Amino acid sequence: MNQPLGLTNLATLAFAKHPGVSGSELARMAQEAGYELTATTLNSIRSGTYSYKPRKETVSALAWLTNIDEETAFSTVFAERPKSPEVTDFRSLIDLAQHKRRMSGRQLAFLAQEQGFKITTTTINHLKAGTYKSVPSAETIRAIGWLAGVADEVAFTAAGQPVPGPPLAEELPPGVDNLSPKSRKIMIEMARVLVDLEKNADASSTDAQEQPADIRDAGERRDARAGQKTKRGLSAVPSNPDAPVDGNIPLPENWQELAAYSGPTGHKDRESEWAKRGEESQDSDDES
Repeated sequence: MNQPLGLTNLATLAFAKHPGVSGSELARMAQEAGYELTATTLNSIRSGTYSYKPRKETVSALAWLTNIDEETAFSTVFAERPKSPEVTDFRSLIDLAQHKRRMSGRQLAFLAQEQGFKITTTTINHLKAGTYKSVPSAETIRAIGWLAGVADEVAFTAAGQPVPGPPLAEELPPGVDNLSPKSRKIMIEMARVLVDLEKNADASSTDAQEQPADIRDAGERRDARAGQKTKRGLSAVPSNPDAPVDGNIPLPENWQELAAYSGPTGHKDRESEWAKRGEESQDSDDES
């Protein structure tokens, strides 16, 4: 099997870039940078005895060793450009950062630290391996997003977190730094309450979305009055066919009888008796 054009030249250039370094040492350097390359493969490519189709990982390692653009290396060897990893989650975002930077986790951490980000090699390696047990901080997400060359919105979405707004401290009015300790405490407690309220609101909204929908038609739901049983397994009180459909409960035909007073009538009898006595008294006065 013939070697792809340019593969041997890449290996030769790698040795030329690092004079006096053996194939084993070059392979170890590539491995420490996060690439997959063995000394046997490197030496075979250099000597022209490599009889396999090179893996893309091998070409990426040679591009890093020769300090040339990875796309140029791929176009030389495969006559094609490598596809960037698709960002589907936070781990794939780290893969994209390593793909673009051609760096190990340690090198990525150092590069981010030079730009002012607070992130460690351990954090990057655990995130990439899927063994990070905490929720990544906003600082970590922004650092990985910067390394991958994507916007904050893409990075936070990949991490499964909402995109935070601008720092609140930048929007506070002048003079807040001069508040008394008591006033500061009140302001901080109020902020905590608001944060908790929004978290609870988001959780309630999610729960409401997960509630099963009421599949009854609108008419059936409207006829289900308080204290009545619907036809979903039980029967509802028949409604007046002439009743309006606006949800208002119509009055029954005997509403006047129902509204009439039905309590004790003793006081009314007494009032009637006193009224009669009064009339009799007036009649006696008139006769006299």
